[in-house]
Amino acid sequence: MPAPQAILKQWKLFPFLLPLFFVIHGWQHYFGLVGVKDVLQLSVIYLAVAAVLYRVIRLFAKDRMSAAVLCFLILLLQLYWGDTLGLAKAQFPDGFFSKIPVVFAIWTIAIIAGYFLFKKLGDKTQQQFVFYLNLLFVIYLLVDISVITGKSFNHRKVVAGQESTSANTTAATHWNVYFILFDEYAGSKSLREDYGFDNAATDSFLRAHNFSIQEHSRSNYPQTFFSMASILNANYLTGVNPKAVRPADYKQAIKNIKESSVVKTFVQQDYLFNNCSYFDVGNMPALSQNEFLLSGTEIITANTLYDLFVKDYLQMLHLKSDEAVYRTNTYNNKMMDRVMEQAKEPKQKPVFVYCHLTMPHPPFYYGPNGNLYTPDSVEYGFFHNRTQHYLYNVAHANLKMKMLVDSILHYDHNAAILLLSDHGYRVPYDTVNLAAKFRNLNAVYFPDKNYQSLYDSISNVNVLRVIMNKVLGTNYQMLPDSTSELNDVK
Repeated sequence: MPAPQAILKQWKLFPFLLPLFFVIHGWQHYFGLVGVKDVLQLSVIYLAVAAVLYRVIRLFAKDRMSAAVLCFLILLLQLYWGDTLGLAKAQFPDGFFSKIPVVFAIWTIAIIAGYFLFKKLGDKTQQQFVFYLNLLFVIYLLVDISVITGKSFNHRKVVAGQESTSANTTAATHWNVYFILFDEYAGSKSLREDYGFDNAATDSFLRAHNFSIQEHSRSNYPQTFFSMASILNANYLTGVNPKAVRPADYKQAIKNIKESSVVKTFVQQDYLFNNCSYFDVGNMPALSQNEFLLSGTEIITANTLYDLFVKDYLQMLHLKSDEAVYRTNTYNNKMMDRVMEQAKEPKQKPVFVYCHLTMPHPPFYYGPNGNLYTPDSVEYGFFHNRTQHYLYNVAHANLKMKMLVDSILHYDHNAAILLLSDHGYRVPYDTVNLAAKFRNLNAVYFPDKNYQSLYDSISNVNVLRVIMNKVLGTNYQMLPDSTSELNDVK
């Protein structure tokens, strides 16, 4: 039996250790989000792909060493394509070297050059190269496995703080509550001051319908999962390091959304809960799967060349089915229909409706005249003029907002309405105007038109506290309003 050192020197293991390392390192990085079964399944698939690729190259390569090196270089492209593209976009926003064809051409040249440079090395140097790569990936794998073992014994949770309160039922109004969330909708002041968009007509519409608009409102977190976990628990998150947000923190945030204390409070007050979102909330599952919610092996593979090609590049090449292109738009229309149907229905009990609309968040489906783009023209916000397409879709979201408000107020005269966004507009790679992403939509309608409990600079964490106090007679105290920038752990 060959000694381990001899195996590392002689066997061309590195084309197979690379994908195995990619999976295990992804598991380590996203620990808590990916299950063991998913890791094993993905490992088998990637090892099989590496084996098939090696055999195909071997049909044309003169020797095993050349086949192994070329296989390794091609797998590097497949596994780390998204990372290099993201790096190029960060260094050269909207520049020549951040364009997909250019980055792909650079990769192709690097693979060809690397292959022929290796061929020019002497036999001894090539053997040292094999030993180095084999040893390097074995060390990396051992380090990742040890880190995973440590993480399994030290799992920190992101928890929305819990707070007990009593309810004064005699002071409660027990209005029907419609919580309509417009994802990534910037507040009117931000739209005007940061992006030159005049939203006065929508503000006038809301005020004409007796809404209170909190112009200086802010979201507490600039990311949907954490913002919604905070909003639906009416509390700040604990256990998360804003400077080093871990993948497991995302999973816990989604769990906090499902276990929403706000929903529990309404249900305890004999409310019926209606979930019109892509999250599981309370005992009601999501009505639709959202394409931005990754699960299982997708969490590890999302930035690979194959996954990006299937999810994004087919659209750019106009090869995606119309149904797939319009999936998010269909979801939005479906959720709106559910809310308007709920408003029409006679009610034996009061209702709390949570509707999460993925607008004006990309994909951007609508053009400057409110026209629905053809499947070939839908914008995903990857390229230039992202902000202009965003503003077109703010205008479309305004039309939908007015439609919802008119319908709810027409059919339900006992309705309280909260129009809110989870965060403001996020400009990719913007390191200057960081505050803009927190400047959000916040408009409230109470049937009695008494808004003394609201204040202009209220943040998302306190909005449902005000509404619960008003509607349920609870006595929640207001929390200090603050914002937290979130940065993923490197």
